[in-house]
Amino acid sequence: MNRLFGGILVLFLFSAGELMSQTVSADPVAKLRNQRNYAQAYNQAIEAIKAGDYSRAAVFLDKALEFSTNSPEALLQRAKIFFTYQDYDASLQDLETLLKNKPETGEAWYLEGLLWMIHDSVPRALQCMNEAIRRSYTTDEAFFYRGVLKTIQGDYSGAIYDYTMAIDKNSNHAIAFHERASVRLMVKDLQGALYDYRMAVGLDSMFLTAYNNMGQLKMILGDYQGAVEDFSRVVRLDPANHQAFNNRGQAYYLMGEYPKAVEDFYAAVVIDSAYAAAWNNLGNAYAKMEKYEEATTYYTKALQ
Repeated sequence: MNRLFGGILVLFLFSAGELMSQTVSADPVAKLRNQRNYAQAYNQAIEAIKAGDYSRAAVFLDKALEFSTNSPEALLQRAKIFFTYQDYDASLQDLETLLKNKPETGEAWYLEGLLWMIHDSVPRALQCMNEAIRRSYTTDEAFFYRGVLKTIQGDYSGAIYDYTMAIDKNSNHAIAFHERASVRLMVKDLQGALYDYRMAVGLDSMFLTAYNNMGQLKMILGDYQGAVEDFSRVVRLDPANHQAFNNRGQAYYLMGEYPKAVEDFYAAVVIDSAYAAAWNNLGNAYAKMEKYEEATTYYTKALQ
């Protein structure tokens, strides 16, 4: 799976509101064959979903679909269950059947887009997300994932627009702030990126990746003390984070505090002895302190 997908793709989970959003009413169900049996099976499935018993719900949905093979609501609910249990091929099959008969179902396009993301098919995933939004499925997550896809394709202005839409719909979307910051960094909007990183960590005080990235941006902006504070938070919460130790060491190095830099670079290589960048940074710090023998030793380790 694409690294970016692996870093930020949040698994599709059920919520009671989403699952109960479709219920069987008398008018549409009356048009279905075997109305009474279908309605009974479908509504039993919804009750099982509300109770969190997805396996039992799947059994009732199978039964409902025996009475109404192409029922869009039953196919959608079963596709969600297949998705939850990571049976992606079965989920995709149900969605394609649904969309063939009812292409205006925006949520089905959205879910199919997630499936194509999992399969690393960016163009198809983007096509599905476009359809979902065009079909009025305009949730924060639909815009967010379309932003992810546009980022991968290099459409940075489009990605910023979609992340902004996601934030407008959900002002607590910390990951959307983080991803918009990353794209703003790519287009050299450093102050905009800094604002977004600050928003991300303000919404989620445990968002260590955002603290780490914000610290690196502060180093670019020359705010070395601010960077040290960000990296310090990361290592305090995650003492095994070798990258944060290395990054803080670089901030100390740029401040001319070479002994502190050495301490952090050494902590990084203790955690990961194959961390060549930290070994090289150790060499640089010792060279600055005119300890050339030690510097040579660490440069050699960096090359091993």
